[in-house]
Order: sequence, then structure tokens, then C-alpha cells
Amino acid sequence: MSAVARLLLSLFVLVALAASLPAQQAQEGAERVVLADGLFAREMFTLAAQEYEAVLREEPDLPAADAVHFRLGESYRRSNRILDADKQFSIVFNDYPKSEFRHRAGFRRAGLFMDAGHHDAAVDLYRAVLKAGPPDDVAAACWYLQGEALLALDRLDEAVPVFERVDKEFAASEFHGYALLKLGHIFSRGTDQKRNERALDYFRRVADAPPNDRLAAEAWFQLAEWYFRAGAFDKSSDAYRHLAKHYPNDTRRAESSLHAAWAAHNAARYADALRLCETAPAGGAAAAEWLYLKANCQRQLLHHSDAATNYRLLLADHASSRFAAAARYELALALYKDGDYKAAIGEAEKLTANPELQKDIYWLLAESHAALGQTDDAVQYYRLIVRDFPDSDVACDATYRLAYHLQTRSDFVQAAEQFSSVATRWSTHTSAPRALFAAGYCWSRAGSDEKAVAAWSSLVQKHPTDPLVEESIFQKAMSEVRLKRDSDALTSLRELRRRFPSSSFTVDAAYWEGRLLQQAERYADAEASLRIVLEANTRPDLQREAQLALAYVLQAQNKDVEAADRFQTLLGTPAGDGLSEALLQWLAQYQLEHKAYEPAVQAAQRLVSADRAKKWQQAGWYLLGQAHTAAGKSPAAVAAYEMVVKVGGDTPEVVEAALALGDAALAADEPERARGFYEKAANHPAGSLSARARAYAGQGRAAQSRGEFDTAARYFMSVAILYNDPILVPDCLAQAAVCLTAAGKTDAANKALSELKTRYPDAIPEVQ
Repeated sequence: MSAVARLLLSLFVLVALAASLPAQQAQEGAERVVLADGLFAREMFTLAAQEYEAVLREEPDLPAADAVHFRLGESYRRSNRILDADKQFSIVFNDYPKSEFRHRAGFRRAGLFMDAGHHDAAVDLYRAVLKAGPPDDVAAACWYLQGEALLALDRLDEAVPVFERVDKEFAASEFHGYALLKLGHIFSRGTDQKRNERALDYFRRVADAPPNDRLAAEAWFQLAEWYFRAGAFDKSSDAYRHLAKHYPNDTRRAESSLHAAWAAHNAARYADALRLCETAPAGGAAAAEWLYLKANCQRQLLHHSDAATNYRLLLADHASSRFAAAARYELALALYKDGDYKAAIGEAEKLTANPELQKDIYWLLAESHAALGQTDDAVQYYRLIVRDFPDSDVACDATYRLAYHLQTRSDFVQAAEQFSSVATRWSTHTSAPRALFAAGYCWSRAGSDEKAVAAWSSLVQKHPTDPLVEESIFQKAMSEVRLKRDSDALTSLRELRRRFPSSSFTVDAAYWEGRLLQQAERYADAEASLRIVLEANTRPDLQREAQLALAYVLQAQNKDVEAADRFQTLLGTPAGDGLSEALLQWLAQYQLEHKAYEPAVQAAQRLVSADRAKKWQQAGWYLLGQAHTAAGKSPAAVAAYEMVVKVGGDTPEVVEAALALGDAALAADEPERARGFYEKAANHPAGSLSARARAYAGQGRAAQSRGEFDTAARYFMSVAILYNDPILVPDCLAQAAVCLTAAGKTDAANKALSELKTRYPDAIPEVQ
């Protein structure tokens, strides 16, 4: 291609010379120049060089010396006197900066270095010419050939912008199409997708607007090759077809015919490929490949007899060909397709030591033995494929068939593993849904619910229209419930009810859905699901469980009246044993708030049973104390609070119980006993600020009851100073004033009263 371009430039130079020399000759009137030009025009370059040399010797300063030096350089170049030519071109370029031959001389000099393989020097010389500002025709040539020199030096990154310059600035040049093809070749190297796509774009541009048939044919050839390498065989086949149709005489058409046939074959255009095979040249180095390809096309077109004939012909005439082993396998496959399994096995067994075809041989043997009912042999070869060729094109089918045979033998773990392999590695295969369901079944039979869920879940998600989906959803949900994967189970159950409303699993699904929604705190939805169960004519045990679950859901939604009624009713039944401690606590508190003291006691008593954890017993005793207090049953209340304190621990109930016991002791005129309870409440780590304030106030009252007025005043003032309780503080200030007065500290008492009036003018309590 570059030689063609240089030839075009040479012709261009000659034409330019022919146009300019006559005027100079007439002007100079030098006969010797005329003689030299005549010899040059007749391509008698050695004689022309002698005359030009003589002219320069006789008249070195003649006005047209630049032209003579240039022609002398051309004569030397044509006579293969490269060094002499380089010298003359150098003289023109360096000594005659205004000469019309200067740029062409520089261009010719760079070409000498290109032809000599000195590409680095050529690059520098082309750049020097371009720096001198040549006309467009010379500039385009310099840019393009500089790019070729950079390519020869493997300086691709530098070559790209050079060829792009030709693309952008010299679109009308004959080098434009060549530059685009060069860019395409550069960017088609390697595996970078974006670069390869750029290469494709360059080839397309030439193909869409070719400057001549040669470049058009080249562009279509490169497109076909690009698509072939990319595996886009249909597009590759189309491009080869275009090349053959529109440029049948181009050299690329003949040399690409075999590739074109393979492209058609790989694109499943077997009839097109077969036609190309039938027009292939007889004999030659590619004869075996043509014959193999032809037989393959015939086999794909179900012409098994013709295919077998050509496979046998290949094996007979080209036994040492690299296609011989494959042809024997294809022959066995053709026999298998014809139902001659024994003959197929016979041919395939001849190839069992062939590593290139090992996988295909195993498959053919497995299938043939399976067709003959020879199960052990079939399993053997399926196992070999799974083991040795796990990523092959038949690995999926071999794995499924192996799993099936293992399942029939009740080897569920191995069967499940093989079915799972099919489902996960070949999720789009037609056998994937059946493999997923079978994997779930086998895992469940093997006692692995977790893996069963994974299999059924994949089936539901990836194959939503498969008939096995309904059962898979239910089985998956039940396994998820057992595995306590509540969110997944809820999704499965709701999907089952939504997609299969008439399913036999609907009521059970609604119950489990309600339970899971309850746990997910989606109480409104849980209520709706559970009411479906209660409205259905279903099993009594399921009805009872749904009743209990619904009560929990109502309580969680603050539908306390209905919830409390349901729970209170359940307390007197065996179902009440299933009520949680938290629910019993809530129920007792609810009844207390609504002054239903006896129901509150019933609920709280359930908490204090010996089988409860201590924290729940303590909560139950505290609630019993509150209920008995509210009902006016002080002895029972005190007994309950004492149990709270006895259980102990770092809980707020201990603090509150101690305060209640302190108050009860004071009411019973037992100040010393009261002080002990108040101290316990004040020093307890679980006490709140409010509890601590009430404990100090209680200590103050206990001390006051004992006549210890200074101590009492200190406690009362501690509450007033340390806390900001609008009810407790005013009372403590007032009681502090009383105690200080009783202690004879009038000034301090007055200050306490003054602070009381200042801080709480509207909340002055009566003092004793």
C-alpha cells in the first residue's frame, strides 16, 4: 500500500517537472539542460545524471540550479545511487529554502531512508519537511509515510495522532483511506473493547465511502475479519459475502474464501457454507479442511449419509491431517444421529486417547450407551465429563443426567450437588427448572433445609412461569420457617397466596404469613392474614393458634380493648400457657390502668410462677403490689413488694418497691424500718433522679418522725437544691423550714421559706 502511494507521488512529481521545466529551459537557453531533461524524460537516468553533473560543474550558480540538483537527485535515485541522491536532495532542501522543489526534495530524501529501513531517521526527515510548510499534496504524503515509519518502529502511540492528522486535514488526499485502514489495524490490536470498537469504525468509514475498489475490498475484508475475531459470525459472513459479490476479482476475495465458509458455518448458515465448499479449489494445502468443513455442513443439514461419506473420504485421503481425529468423531456422531449406536461406539472408542476430542468422545459414548440401556457405562462417561470438562458445552447435560441416575439410586447428597451445579452454572438451560426442583427435593431428603431453600428459591425467581413454582414456593416457605428466615418465608407465603389464590396451601400460608408479619411488626397486614384463617373452615388447632396470634397483633396495634379481652379470656385456657412474659406484663399493666384490679392480679400471678425467669417474677410481684395497693389490700401489697426487694437485682422495680415499702412503714409508724427502705432506694444503681429525690424526701420524713430535725432538714434541703421537681421540691422546702424551726435555726428556716415563696409562689404547701 505504501509503495502504491509513493508511486503516485512520483508520477505527480514528474508531471510537475514536465510543467515547470520548459519554462526554465526557455529562460535559461542552456542546451545541455535540455539534453539532460530529454534523457531524464526517456528514463535514461545514468546519462541524464552525467549531463546534470556537467551543467552544475560549468554553471554552479545558474538561476535554475535548484531544479538541476533536484533532477540530478532523481536520476541518482532511479539509478540506485542512494547516497548520491540523498546528497542532492539535501542540497535542495537545505540550500534553496525558496525553491519550489525544496519540499519534494525533503520528501524524496525521507523516502530514501524509508526504503533503506532507517525508519527513525525517516520520521525526523518527514517532520522536517512538514515543519517547512509544504503544499497539501506533499504534506499529506509526509504525514501518512511518517505514520508508516512509526508503525515500523512499533511506536503505535505516536503513529495514531499522525494518521488522525491525515484523517482530519487531508480527507481529499489519496492517502486518506489508507490512513483510516492503518488506524483500524492499530486499534484492532489487543483485547480492549473500546479500542476495538474504534477500529471497527475506521473500517466502516472506508467501506461506506471508498476512494477506489482496492480500498473498498480491503475495508470489507478487514470488517469481515474483525467480526470473525469478535465471534460475530453472522456479520462476518455478511461482510465476506459483500466482498465476494462486489469485488470478485480482488485478491482478498480469493484468499478469504475458506474463512468466509467458516464464518457462514459458525453463523449456522450451513447451506451458504456448503455452497462455498462446493466451489472450493480441488487439492491444495487446504483440501482436508475444505472436506472437513463440507462434511460438517452436511451433517448440520441432516444429510448424515453424505456427511459420513465425506468424513470417510477425508480419513482415507488425509489420514495425517489435523482434521482426521475430529472427522472420525464427527463420523461417529453422524452414525449416532442415524441411530446406529453400536457403530458410533466403535468409531468413538478408536479416539479415546485423543486429548483434543476427549470431551466429545466421552459425550458420544455416554449417550450411545444410554441409548442402548447400558447404564453403568453411561454413568461412567457422564462422570468423566463432569470431572474433566466442567466448563464444556455438554457439561450441563452430562451433569443433569448423572444427577438423575444418582437420585434413582437414593444417593441424595451427590444427586443434589449435581442438580445444584446444573441450576447455578447453567441457569438459562432448559433443564434448569427441573434441576432446581430436584435439587431442593434431594437436599430436603438429605436433611438440609438451608440448601433446599436455595434451590427452590432459585426456581421461583428465575423460572416464574414453570409449573413447579407453586409447590416450590410452599416447600421453600416451610423450610424458611424452620430455618427462622422470617423475611424470606413471608415473601414466599405472600407470593404463594397472590399467585395461587386457589392453592390447597392458601389457609396455612395465611396463618404463617400472619405470624411472620407479626414478628416483622407489620401488624395491620398480620391482622388481615390471621382473620382469613379464622374465617376459614380449617383445622381446630390452626384456629386456636390463629386466635392467640391475632390477640398479640391487636395489642401491638394499640387495639387494647379487644386485645385485652382476648388475652384475659385465654388466661383460663391451656392456650394461655403460651402467653409471653412481656404480654402478661402488658396485660396486668393495662388492667391496672383501667382499674380492673382483679384481672390485673390474674395476669400478674402468671408471671410469679416458679418456672419464670427472676426478672419476670420480680416484674410480676411488683405489679401484684400495685394491684393490691390500688385495691386497698395493704398487707398483700407489702408482701408483694417485699418479694420484689428479696429477688433484688439492678432493676427499677426494686427501687420503686423499696419506696413503696418505706411509705408503708411510715404509715405504720415504723420510721426506723422506713429509713432502711429509703436508703436502699436512694443508693440503688437503677434508681432514676425522680426516685432518688423521693428517697431523700422519704429519709427526711423518717428522720422528722424520729425527731431528728437537723437530719431531716438536711435531707429536705438536699431535694430542694439538687432537684427541680415542681411538686416534691415545694413540699421539701416547707418541711425543711418546719424542721429548722424545730431545731431552733430560725434564720435558716426563714431563708427556706423565702426561697419557697420566690421559687414557687403559687405552690406553697401547708406545713405541719
